[in-house]
Amino acid sequence: MGDSIMALFPNSADDAVKAAIGLHERLEAFNDDIRGKRFRHISIGVGIHTGNLILGTIGNENRMETTVISDAVNLASRLEDLTKIYEAKIIISRDVFIKLDNPGIN
Repeated sequence: MGDSIMALFPNSADDAVKAAIGLHERLEAFNDDIRGKRFRHISIGVGIHTGNLILGTIGNENRMETTVISDAVNLASRLEDLTKIYEAKIIISRDVFIKLDNPGIN
């Protein structure tokens, strides 16, 4: 997956969308703080999809790693890739949109 964050929201799709919006609000504030301090601003894209997954830990006593196997995670990653192409901050799948309580309200 490269540089990424994966978060699980078991209660509702709204929680995932609110978290993505919150990430962007906090990142905007951070970028405002570093403006003019010889740092480049940071931008992120968020892809959100819903579905089943298998989550577990693999490895041995010398090296343990958590991994996920899922088409849903793969699709969320592809949606995140599309944020660069479409210059969008957040892209959600149709499945997520359908599960939102109030899709037109932040």
